[in-house]
Amino acid sequence: MKRFLILAACLMTSLSTFAQTEPQIKGEVTVHETDNKGKHFSYVIVNEGEETLEGGTYRIYLKVNKKYISFDRTTSDLEPGQAIRYESNEIFMKDEKTEELNYLLELTTRKPKKRHTLEEGLVKWDN
Repeated sequence: MKRFLILAACLMTSLSTFAQTEPQIKGEVTVHETDNKGKHFSYVIVNEGEETLEGGTYRIYLKVNKKYISFDRTTSDLEPGQAIRYESNEIFMKDEKTEELNYLLELTTRKPKKRHTLEEGLVKWDN
């Protein structure tokens, strides 16, 4: 009987993990240029799934050159079809250290704990 209970518990755990689906979130990053040729970022995330993504179960991060420049750790519910727009306050100027800007938009989920790359790219300055 004890073996049966252990087997049933293992089966229930694996089925609940299997039933969890990946969030169907799309992300898009836009690079803006300031009047003095600086660059700053905005981004949009959209729930393309059929279920609400509960607030607090996911987080959004934007990294530029491996540094977090914008994030949302206290997220709200994201209904199917709903979009949320974010704007970064940091402005990047061209210098010897920042010839290029590598960006990464990332979503992390708590259960299951996982990282999802929504978009990544490279920005170069015009000569």
